[in-house]
Amino acid sequence: MKGIDILVEQHENVLVFVDVVKDKCVRIFNKEEEIDLDFFNKVLDFGRNYVDAHHHKEEEDILFRVMVDTLGEQISHIINDAMLFEHNVGRMYLMNLKYAIQEYEMFNEDVYKLAIVSNAFGYVSMMEEHINKDIEVLYPYADKNLDAKDQDFVNDEIDKYEVNADKVGIQSQYLAILNELKNM
Repeated sequence: MKGIDILVEQHENVLVFVDVVKDKCVRIFNKEEEIDLDFFNKVLDFGRNYVDAHHHKEEEDILFRVMVDTLGEQISHIINDAMLFEHNVGRMYLMNLKYAIQEYEMFNEDVYKLAIVSNAFGYVSMMEEHINKDIEVLYPYADKNLDAKDQDFVNDEIDKYEVNADKVGIQSQYLAILNELKNM
């Protein structure tokens, strides 16, 4: 499987995650449900470890690096000023979600409930837009403009990364968490 196809497959999992989190946030906003700390701790885990430490690491360390090294300054600006910036914004949302969960656990006040919902919703909304840029712009650009040697390198490196991740159970662990979130 091509490296970019693997990244797209991961995006499909993240988009399921986006829908699940948005739905939960709306139900809380509509007072149909209360804050479920187990749910939001799993959101934090999935966001930090599957989306960021796994998927974004592949993009940043492999695909983006090759694109910046070989395709010139224009794509470098797009990657650095848009894509990496959004990865960092996502990390900020997750950090704020972590703090909101901790504060809610200590004080159980509405302001922290709002912080949990707003940071979770903001994170997944931003990720949804980010994924659209990857799928509609960045990945097609890489497919079209990377030469065969660079594409082979990206494919081989992503394949190695996935084999190592599979050895420690990243995919199975986080797809199981995603299924738990869908049922909460």
